[in-house]
Amino acid sequence: MYVDDFAGSVLGDRKAPPAVRALVELARALLHAYGNPRSLTRARMAKLAPLVDVLLRHKRPDDVEALWVYVISVFDIGSPLRRTFIKALSTPARGMYMTIEEELLARGQKIGQKIGRGQGQGAGAAACAGRTRPYA
Repeated sequence: MYVDDFAGSVLGDRKAPPAVRALVELARALLHAYGNPRSLTRARMAKLAPLVDVLLRHKRPDDVEALWVYVISVFDIGSPLRRTFIKALSTPARGMYMTIEEELLARGQKIGQKIGRGQGQGAGAAACAGRTRPYA
């Protein structure tokens, strides 16, 4: 299989456990959608969304989180793919995703605030030393 060959499915491969097949199928579909956004139609998403529940039933929340982080990192909020993905999920999975997204946003805000404070303190210290004027 070539890296860009996502035409088939791995769901029929009975050698791997169901959760592994679900993860690989979802990852392949999302990677393919990055370069081919129209590949994930509503019908395709309707088939993929239950795979998230397979991961949750098999106690694989880290896999679900990794997939969601990829989706929110790569596909904009207004992306039809992202909207379709969220709509296709079951209620428990959707709740989990939204919690992860909120946590990531909060983490990013804290990091941004810390960086901003550090820059502000540096500018203030330089101004006090008479080297620069912070608000010119």
